[in-house]
Order: sequence, then structure tokens, then C-alpha cells
Amino acid sequence: MAAITRIEANVRTGNRAGAGTDGNIFLGIAGREFVLDSSADDFEQNSNRTYILGVSVPGETTVTNAAHNDPRTDYVLDSVILDRFPVYIRFEPDGSSPDWDLESATITVKSFASTVASYQNLGGSNHLWLGQSTGKTCYLLRQ
Repeated sequence: MAAITRIEANVRTGNRAGAGTDGNIFLGIAGREFVLDSSADDFEQNSNRTYILGVSVPGETTVTNAAHNDPRTDYVLDSVILDRFPVYIRFEPDGSSPDWDLESATITVKSFASTVASYQNLGGSNHLWLGQSTGKTCYLLRQ
């Protein structure tokens, strides 16, 4: 049993025509959802960004509204509950960006300096179009 102090969410958008989005992307883990959004222009075609939830150092991409998108606050996460819930990336389209091409997602969960768990899906030749007409969720596998 260890307190989760940091989650690193690496999300890569495909390099295909129309791959990018202005829609909302969520990470579901340990029974709660987090919004993956930053001050940058997120999830554009061929983008590759790691979002930090929780403990961060200067220069890293922390999420918007970091105080409430933190595994140490509100519904506090602990490693003992990680395997009780699915881990997923969920896309919520907006009117101007109805689809999004998820190239890969890798999630690393940490307790202080130690890695507690990691999850991954897609990559290589695999990718997944998410949207209203194709489905909005991609579940990740524990590595």
C-alpha cells in the first residue's frame, strides 16, 4: 500500500489527416477521472506530450486546474485500489473536432520516486480513431 503522488500520462496523437482535436481527453484510473489539458494547444496532429498530475518539477507540462486534477487531493489515490478499476483514455468530442486519432497512450503511476504501475495501449502500427461514431474509450493494459 503506497500513496500515489504522481501520474505521468504520455499521449500521442496520430499523424494522419484530421487526427487532431480540440475536444476533451480524460484519463480514468483508480476509480476517478482526470482532465488531460494544459495551456498549450493540446492533441494536435502528430503531437506527443506527457501530462503530469500531482508532484511536478519546473518545466514539466502540468494539467490545467492542477489542484483538482491531483491524485493527492479530493478522492486521494492509493496503490491498493489500482487493480480494482479499469484504466482508460476517454475522448469527448466538440462540434468542430468530432474525431481524434489516438496513436498511443502510456501511463506511469508513482509513489514518491518509485514506479508503482504502468499501463499502455496502441503504438507501433496500431492506432485508434475515437469519436461519436466509432467509440470514445481506449482501455489500457497493465505492463
